[in-house]
Amino acid sequence: MPEEILIIDDEEQIRKQFSDFLRRLGYTVTCLSNAQEGISHIQMNNPAVVIVDILLPGMSGLDMLKEISQHSVLPEVIVISGHGTLDAAISALRYGAADFIKKPVNLNQLEGAVARCIRKSSSRNNHNVISQNNRNIFREVECIGNSAQIMQCRRMTEVAAQSPCHSILITGETGTGKEVMARLFHQIRYGNKRPFIAENCPAIAESLIESELFGHVKGAFTGAQSDRSGAFEQAHGGTLFLDEIGDLSLNAQAKLLRVLENRTVRRVGSSEEKHIDVTVVAATNCNLAKQASLGKFRQDLFFRLNCFALHLPPLRDRIDDIIPLASFFADRFMPSSSIGGRKITFSDKAKAAMLEYKYPGNARELRNIIERACIISPSSEIGINDLEFAYPEYIKLPEVDEYTQEDETAAAILTGDDCAMGEYLQDEIDAVYQALQKSGWNKSKAARLLGISYDALRWRVKKYQLKEPQSFIH
Repeated sequence: MPEEILIIDDEEQIRKQFSDFLRRLGYTVTCLSNAQEGISHIQMNNPAVVIVDILLPGMSGLDMLKEISQHSVLPEVIVISGHGTLDAAISALRYGAADFIKKPVNLNQLEGAVARCIRKSSSRNNHNVISQNNRNIFREVECIGNSAQIMQCRRMTEVAAQSPCHSILITGETGTGKEVMARLFHQIRYGNKRPFIAENCPAIAESLIESELFGHVKGAFTGAQSDRSGAFEQAHGGTLFLDEIGDLSLNAQAKLLRVLENRTVRRVGSSEEKHIDVTVVAATNCNLAKQASLGKFRQDLFFRLNCFALHLPPLRDRIDDIIPLASFFADRFMPSSSIGGRKITFSDKAKAAMLEYKYPGNARELRNIIERACIISPSSEIGINDLEFAYPEYIKLPEVDEYTQEDETAAAILTGDDCAMGEYLQDEIDAVYQALQKSGWNKSKAARLLGISYDALRWRVKKYQLKEPQSFIH
């Protein structure tokens, strides 16, 4: 059955335009004109995606978003507005919106946003636990490649999975695919019949770490209204993946070590010890050996976890994998069935740029670059002007006398010529400028408002030639 999309807008013309377009794409669409009816429909029907206008009669779209954010099951929400201010976008994202689109809405942009929301909605339920329906989920992109490094990683993962070892440590920079490798390990060892539980250690509050990992009994603390199993119990018979384990406090590390040594857990508030049979796969982007020598990580826990170590090299050190990865991402975001059977390809200049870029965000950054390119590319061939790199200074463009018209367009996008940038960059320019104004041209504050690094903001200020008004100069 097609996924349901709920459209909430008080303008009949907008509702008809969106619904006709989305129905042609194969979605089931429901249209409503106000937020109150929308909340009732969401509670009764649980649509996969909600498209809502900010300005509605009675309850506003933001108020509706705030209301449904309290629900246990929250659909993916795309907020649209004819008054696309930075404040409105930030508020929408703060209350849980998946995307924010300014009116007049580009239907191709809407299609891309809906597709992303559908993917997130499909993986939302029980996303930590592997089910039979996820039979091929571990054939993920970061494990695809032809380089000697990634082939060696696969071989070592197979060795680890076929060994009796119950503790694996995966190291590598952010975005290299540590969780993907952990899931591949799980698939080889257990197939799809055992649980795989993933925990992001930095996201767990220190006061809740014991409850999250080991569980609790009713009345163990304020708010413990019922018994709850922890991650170790949920992973019994399978794999527990602990991401960024280096961020655990020393106190939490001591409790984790005890469980790994004794292979038993005791829920918070209980005296009963429960045996657990769990393979622990820990991952980190820091040097745990160095952290241990500095007293920032327990040496005994490090030795326990380091029973079998796997290291994932950064993408810049395995350039043979870049084009295969890019092709895989493109096919995932824009399958050939959606573009008349044609397969997404890359121009020679696009391939050259991708191979030269250093990818500080590794495979995750490449995935985002390709996803954006698939959305904005007007054809089935992605050219260099469809690619936007966070740090284009890593890419060396051709000399001026070798330029073609396509080169000039690409250079404009990568180096900041506003005249040739195109309308699709205007939103980014507006957002950067509004953030700078809002922060009184304090670049650190503006970067935090936008959710990007200070260096990335400085580059955009230079790229778009944004000048500080005299009124802000002290």
